[in-house]
Amino acid sequence: MTDTDVVEAIHRHLDQHPDDWQARRELADLLEQAGDEAGAACQRWMVEARRRPWGPAVSWCWTTERSAFNDKSVVLSLLPDAVWQHLSGPSGPSGSSQDKWYLTRREAEEALAHALQAHRLQATGRSGDRPLERSSP
Repeated sequence: MTDTDVVEAIHRHLDQHPDDWQARRELADLLEQAGDEAGAACQRWMVEARRRPWGPAVSWCWTTERSAFNDKSVVLSLLPDAVWQHLSGPSGPSGSSQDKWYLTRREAEEALAHALQAHRLQATGRSGDRPLERSSP
């Protein structure tokens, strides 16, 4: 089995068992080996923060405030506001600006990877839209 096959197998497993933090650690290592630094950092952040998208009802969701739902998996989908502001994706079926919905878990996690990367760039004063300026020697 190739590393790509293993990555795909872990993704299929996480679709059914999104709370498997050990599988996420293994996925992070494989993504890093494949050169996907943002994906690896995202998986590690989710493990450390114990966060993952809520689903699968019809789709997968990230939220920014405690929902009216009293469900453990909704609590696990709460994102800090500093990360949330960088998250792309459509609002939920209710039209709430407090959640973003995705057709697959993978899409939700890819959006989070981009948001985390943008948040880190902003926190360090760098912009992802332009190259870093070099200081003069």
